[in-house]
Amino acid sequence: MSVLVVGSGIIGLTTAHLLSQSGKKVLIRSMAPLSSTCSRGAGGLWMPFHCDDVNTNRWARTTLLKYLTLAETPEEPLGKHVEIVQTTVYKNLTQFSKNDTDSYTNPTSSHPTWASENPELVFQAINMSQLEWQGSLSSMHIPSTMKDNYSDAWTFKAPIIDSLKYMEDLKGMCLEGGVDIKEDVEYTDSSSILSSAISSGCTSIVNCSGLGSSTLTSDSDLIPGRGVLYYYKRPPTFNSCILIDDGPIGSPDFPVYAIPRGDVVAVGGCYLEGDDEGNIRESEHDLLTRNAEMLLPGEGWEKVGEWAGLRPVRKGGVKLGVNEELSNGGVTWVDNYGHGGSGWTVADGCAEDVREIIG
Repeated sequence: MSVLVVGSGIIGLTTAHLLSQSGKKVLIRSMAPLSSTCSRGAGGLWMPFHCDDVNTNRWARTTLLKYLTLAETPEEPLGKHVEIVQTTVYKNLTQFSKNDTDSYTNPTSSHPTWASENPELVFQAINMSQLEWQGSLSSMHIPSTMKDNYSDAWTFKAPIIDSLKYMEDLKGMCLEGGVDIKEDVEYTDSSSILSSAISSGCTSIVNCSGLGSSTLTSDSDLIPGRGVLYYYKRPPTFNSCILIDDGPIGSPDFPVYAIPRGDVVAVGGCYLEGDDEGNIRESEHDLLTRNAEMLLPGEGWEKVGEWAGLRPVRKGGVKLGVNEELSNGGVTWVDNYGHGGSGWTVADGCAEDVREIIG
């Protein structure tokens, strides 16, 4: 059985690799090189983010377990690109007192559902005094402005993936496994993809084209969720992931974060639905500079890059399953797109579902 996978982001590569491992002959056709995908610029943090689907937690758990296994085997090709980092999300919660020093296991409705379903994260909802105490016992960085603006925090140990290097090695593993990869392929609509599959002798198509599906499948529920980042050279002593999407410093549209990823720290950001600007605006340059000054300790941080990207957000959730309308000519069309800001968080779980569908 031959399968045509459309798209070479983390969703497409992960799906193609898993199908190839299952004995399928796999072709990847992408309209852009790997280095131009949204996935390569992502912060690479495992944490469900704007992926509203009933299956998100299940997909995320499968992917989490994969990353945890990889992190324990740094000698493996992909393992060297995964690290477990202490992550802090600053919050203003009301479930327990700021002075309650015995609330480590205090249940709260503010716990995200993915936290309770993944004990490996060692998730805690704690107050600022507890966080400062933890910080005094470790190398955790707590920005000075946090104490005056936030009462509480979530802490957990999250996998962070050095996204571009991981994808490059995953692409190499696909090639070694016999996957036929071609980039810069021009597809204009679903018919052109179907014709390509038929001419290549494929009996299945897996559409992992992300935001491109708004054109290729005329999916009007897909919208861009724009993000922007600065990259700073990472010193070996910086091992804290910091996230803020509560006021007064952060917000849902303008989350503030610093994610140590490989040899850089990614500082962001924004989440702007419907915004398709491909470059960083002047006001956003100022925003990212301020965020870096606030989150990164000391001075002399060297900026080494920047990124603006469009997350594939889909109203109504991820599109994963057989598309009966587009299946034709003996070719089964399977969709796997619309993962929002969670591509790195759900990639392996979604690929497993695709494998079960194709058989």
